Amino acid sequence: MLRLIPLAICAFCVVVTGACDGCGEIPAASEGEGEPAEGEGEGEEPAEGEGEGEGEGEPAEGEGEGEGEGEGEGEGEGEPAEGEGEGEGEGEGEPGLHGRGDVFVEIDYSNATFSDRPAFRFSNTPGFGPTEWAYQDPFGSGDTTPEAWDRFNNMEIENDFRLGRILAIGTGNRELQLMLSLPAHVSYARVLVEVDGDETASSGVCRYDVYNPMFGCGLFGDPAAVTDGIRRHTKVFDLQDCLEPGAQVQAIRLDPQSGELGLKRMRVTLEDAIW
Repeated sequence: MLRLIPLAICAFCVVVTGACDGCGEIPAASEGEGEPAEGEGEGEEPAEGEGEGEGEGEPAEGEGEGEGEGEGEGEGEGEPAEGEGEGEGEGEGEPGLHGRGDVFVEIDYSNATFSDRPAFRFSNTPGFGPTEWAYQDPFGSGDTTPEAWDRFNNMEIENDFRLGRILAIGTGNRELQLMLSLPAHVSYARVLVEVDGDETASSGVCRYDVYNPMFGCGLFGDPAAVTDGIRRHTKVFDLQDCLEPGAQVQAIRLDPQSGELGLKRMRVTLEDAIW
């Protein structure tokens, strides 16, 4: 359209003036369309704008930063894992709590030769063994196991024709004490005392007491603590809480009140102990 304007002007000059001398300037002005060419150069600026569009690489960098945050979350998850590890370590490290269950100490005269030297047996309970049952001698002998004590040093090992080898415990100041102790931190539900033996005389009857002489706690004249000389008996007596944790000197005493007890074996059990 711009190119038609000079032609129209030239035609106008011919009609009006009869000449077209000035029209030579019109084409010169037409050559000035180079300015629109500069405008076309400005059109290249959108091309530069497209270059700025390539600057969308900045959001791409933003995505890179997002991945970095993902790594940060990984580190955060690692910290709670360390916290759990510390909690388990503290739980296992609590002092004085090693186990729970029944624990026992047993003396057996089946192969003994002296009244104070029976065979000892202990429950398979790690953390509660001979040392935990050990009698704490006030004279400082340093015992590390319980002790079978012939209280008046007058009992003998006998070979009974029915029972085999036994410890003969009878009237006339013949008493057996299993000397023991318990750590102060130990607790339990009850004390059970198991006595395995019989009256040595085939026609006799033996009645005996079972108790802790330190506190006078136990069974006295219990009708179950009787043997009849007919067959070997294994009897279990409930002494409840007659052993005191932390007390250094205590015992379980067998004390016949009539007849003679032929003892094969005795076991003391702490039921449902915690140590």
